[in-house]
Amino acid sequence: MKNLSNCREILYELITNNLKMNKTFRIQGNHYSYQLQILTVVVLHFFSTLLFAQEERPLFGVQRWDMYSGKGYTYGQELGYLPEGHGFLKPEEWHHRAPFFCRRTSDVDWVTHPADAGPLWFNYPFSQSVLQTAMDAEIDFATEAGIDFFIFNGPTRTLYSNGWELHNNLDAYLNNTRLDKTKFTFALYGHEAINYGRTKVNLMLDEIIGYMQLPSWQTVKGGRPLVPVLWALQFESQLTGQTDPDEYMTLAEFVTLIRTRAASVGLSDPYIVAQEVSQTYQHRSTFVSAGFDAISDYAGAYGGSVSERDQGPTFANATQTMVAEWDKFLFPDIEMVPPMVSGWYNWARAESEKYWHYQLPESGDTADRIQQTFDFVKANSEACAANIIFAYSWNEHSEGGHLCPTMGDAPEYTPNTTLLDEVATKLLPVAQTNLALSGTASAEWIDGGVVTTLNDGDTADWSGIYATSTVSRWFNITWASPQSINKVIVYTNSNSGHMINDYTIQYWDGDSYVNLVDVVDNTSDIIESTFTPVNTTILRIQGNPGGNQYRIDEIEAYNDPVLAIENSIKQEDSFTVYSKSNSIVISGKEQIKQLQIFSVVGTLVYEAKNSTDTGSFEIATDTLAKGIYIIRINSKYTQKIIVQ
Repeated sequence: MKNLSNCREILYELITNNLKMNKTFRIQGNHYSYQLQILTVVVLHFFSTLLFAQEERPLFGVQRWDMYSGKGYTYGQELGYLPEGHGFLKPEEWHHRAPFFCRRTSDVDWVTHPADAGPLWFNYPFSQSVLQTAMDAEIDFATEAGIDFFIFNGPTRTLYSNGWELHNNLDAYLNNTRLDKTKFTFALYGHEAINYGRTKVNLMLDEIIGYMQLPSWQTVKGGRPLVPVLWALQFESQLTGQTDPDEYMTLAEFVTLIRTRAASVGLSDPYIVAQEVSQTYQHRSTFVSAGFDAISDYAGAYGGSVSERDQGPTFANATQTMVAEWDKFLFPDIEMVPPMVSGWYNWARAESEKYWHYQLPESGDTADRIQQTFDFVKANSEACAANIIFAYSWNEHSEGGHLCPTMGDAPEYTPNTTLLDEVATKLLPVAQTNLALSGTASAEWIDGGVVTTLNDGDTADWSGIYATSTVSRWFNITWASPQSINKVIVYTNSNSGHMINDYTIQYWDGDSYVNLVDVVDNTSDIIESTFTPVNTTILRIQGNPGGNQYRIDEIEAYNDPVLAIENSIKQEDSFTVYSKSNSIVISGKEQIKQLQIFSVVGTLVYEAKNSTDTGSFEIATDTLAKGIYIIRINSKYTQKIIVQ
């Protein structure tokens, strides 16, 4: 699949400017402009040809540590704009790591800068609208790359009104109105400085439980809210260190309270994941006893070495070490979430000539790491039963573990999406392939044209062949090896008055040609025929006698994954699904705990949870476009449905 940049370029060529939706990032007039073109209708059209029913990959979540809001650590520790911290990205050699919404201070002439301002700027003085626009763009990038969910980290505002300035980006995420945006979860944050007791735990859960009821909160295993717990051991230390009996809690009581609070508002049992920064598996017995569902790491930078700069292991070698380390997470009494690190080249933070690191990825290394992570989940499906991955990270820019696009060069400041483009090749669906293009065209007889134009990819009028229809003629596409086919498209030509009206689609079964579809009295320029998949080396269009001379401009053949979706709802099951003129009707004998409707590109267009209905009810479809949809009930039953 082409990377996102190339895909966008192709789309730009196909559409006119009035089909583009421009989101423009401006501060004080026209001085500062970040433009992201969101091609809504066109992207939907483009991705309507993408695979949805491929083997379901694990959900891909990314850790967020939000130091780039314009408050907190933004100016001092990270960018070095103000002389109040390390300024990790302040040296020129690290400017390329700054997030895409940053700018060089010298180009920001509409702000009166402090006399000692550093070379990188973002959102000074602080503006909530600037942060919102930057966060909206982050969400667009993540969503379009296939990132499934963000993991926000930091204390809740119910504990600290400023959320230690790590909460600002979460607020902006919650204010974003994109319906299909990357989902989220908010880790329970066990920092030792908070000094948790029962009261503070409940204050934290007051906020967290509210978020868990939002449709954008990530769920796993049939609707269970996903709840990461960062620094679970520090939670235990603080809670068991309370001298007031009303504040004292064991770690097991802490876990039970989370489940009880969730159940009190009708949520399914949370899937609670214990996280330390690394080597969480060393404390597996503690987390099993406390009742956690799974273990993972926040980072776990496995595969590096303490070495001089660029003398550490290669990225590819570190991948092998990392995957091998995950074997230590495999236990029969607790599940695990693989902690995939996207990079550990943290020389911007180095404090000595030798530092723990491994090298930057070569082209393809990151995609390979994701694939190996997927393979690990598949090979250890019982231990990885939630079918998710925690990736470090989205925006740890100074530590070198970031997937978020970075700042481009002046004056355009076009975001650098190279790394995210590569990630997208593993997360986004795979495009359907016109199998006919790899075959060889032949014909029994043609009256004009060149037979090889039957499968040359050109569907324009007058681009193919023509034949006399007074006798039967065949047209073949032949492959060297068997192909699985369930859809054929024939292009003909009504403008010339020579449309093919009657033909039969056949395939070779090794002994003879077998009929698949009869097309009779056709009146369309483009005839799409679908059927149960067949494996064959020869596809035949058998033109039937009758009518005038006809033209065939192109023959296409596909293995359409949407058509390949198996309807798992059978007659003996507890549900029936069918469509009416303006609604979908679902009849159930058992409780519907989760009902989801997906478009063919995998977009969730409807979701209901914890329904008590066991009878028949309808879902209005007046807001849905015509097409094929997939109904999923209780994460177990699926049914294709057509909305007319």
